[in-house]
Amino acid sequence: MASESPTLSIKLLIDQASNAVLLAEADSDFVNTLHRLLKLPLGNIARLADKHQSLQLGCLNNLYNSVNNLSLECFRTEECKRMLLCPRNVHASVFKDLKLNKDLTGPTGYYICSNRKCNEEQYGWFSYYDT
Repeated sequence: MASESPTLSIKLLIDQASNAVLLAEADSDFVNTLHRLLKLPLGNIARLADKHQSLQLGCLNNLYNSVNNLSLECFRTEECKRMLLCPRNVHASVFKDLKLNKDLTGPTGYYICSNRKCNEEQYGWFSYYDT
């Protein structure tokens, strides 16, 4: 059995003379999904646009491709480059229960600093990236 795609509904009242939306009514799933889209990091938007060659986002495409084409010698580690190309959304945990949940970065992993001195402090250092 094929799984059905989630549906989101919105009702619009449009003034056809001026081609403008006068009133919009949406359910909470639509509003929450729109809220999530507005909180996407620019690196993820640029990565998605890069996959679809017909979608041009001005200089954002050029900036993303420039960072992607940089040599690893320009970064401290490979993970530093990945932080720029695949940024994590700090709001990801808030949106995990959305009806339309397309995670662009995969499951969240947490890494703790391997330096023993860091871990002895009151608050240990952690990151989403293995650096």
